[in-house]
Amino acid sequence: MATLHYPHNFESLKPKLTSAAIVGHTTHKTSKLWFRVYRCGIWHLVVLKSKLSGNLNDLDKKPLHDFLKNENSLAFHAEHKFTAASNFTHCFELSNLSAETRYYYYLISDDSIEDVGRRVELG
Repeated sequence: MATLHYPHNFESLKPKLTSAAIVGHTTHKTSKLWFRVYRCGIWHLVVLKSKLSGNLNDLDKKPLHDFLKNENSLAFHAEHKFTAASNFTHCFELSNLSAETRYYYYLISDDSIEDVGRRVELG
């Protein structure tokens, strides 16, 4: 059975009505991931072929770039500035995926967002 990283830091105790993730149209090479975040700012979509390691609550107190630099299974990384004008939503379009491969996605707040309740949204 799959397990979450430190679930008490994420889904179980945090309000989720203001954020969401939906996996949309998916083929053997592409996928669309739609997100709604709970606050404005730059958020990063990170997609890997293996789970992230380390403390996902505070990224081991490192800037995002440093936290990700040793991740060898990185398949996709993009950022988007979420605003109230878009109702805090955005659809990322992934390409160059491999068939029959499990991916893990994480939406991570940018280092510039201060006092964020949680840095990582798990997928």
